Amino acid sequence: MKARQNQLPAHTVSEKVALILFLSILLLVSFFQDSKGQALDRLRNDPYFPARHKFSAGFITTYRGSSIPAPVMIGEVTYGINNRLSLGVVGGTTGTLSLVGMRLAARLYQRENFRLLYRMTMIYYPERKGTFLFDKTSKHVMPWMLSMGLLDAEWRMKNGVRLSVGMGLLETHCIDGMMDLVLGRKPEAEEAEDELPFELFNTLQTSVSIPLSKKLTLRPEAIVIFQGTQLVTGDHHKVNPLNIYLNLVYTF
Repeated sequence: MKARQNQLPAHTVSEKVALILFLSILLLVSFFQDSKGQALDRLRNDPYFPARHKFSAGFITTYRGSSIPAPVMIGEVTYGINNRLSLGVVGGTTGTLSLVGMRLAARLYQRENFRLLYRMTMIYYPERKGTFLFDKTSKHVMPWMLSMGLLDAEWRMKNGVRLSVGMGLLETHCIDGMMDLVLGRKPEAEEAEDELPFELFNTLQTSVSIPLSKKLTLRPEAIVIFQGTQLVTGDHHKVNPLNIYLNLVYTF
């Protein structure tokens, strides 16, 4: 599998810029309460649970540096099974690959304005041959998958803003490598290293959900990825050490 071509190396400058942008948004939260606290106190925006039998739609983007071909655009639609469980589908592009997948969110525990959440995401990246969108470099990337399970502790403030921190596990695997393992096939020597059945990572994440109106929520999130106790290197071919996401969620 030519997975090492799937993403360009992350640059330290890009990661610092992304982190500064995320911290700037967190800083604005302190002013947000003073300027709109009374109005937002009536809002009950929830980016994970759109209420029983209701839908929400979201748009996700991220900053990956100028070396990553634009655009990074991911859309999601979530259905509220009940007030404690939701299921969603996602699809879009990372700029170099297309993707499709599903998401699950469950509320495990709640006491007043504090709650524990579990989030599960499974993403499939189809095979790429040649160029893709604005990336004019010819590449061959075999299909692979990413699965991520996150446990979050979240606090809701009086102004409706939600702050969360958590940890989780992330797994990636090459489809062909996994099939070789299941069927007992031996890959060719030159592909053996790239066709790993799976790789396991640890995550630390934090996010803030800011209600912009009664139905619209802005949710920036930062996810830091480790392999064991070591931060993954910037030239890892599937994951980056620091990932900043910006998510807009509209509840119908």
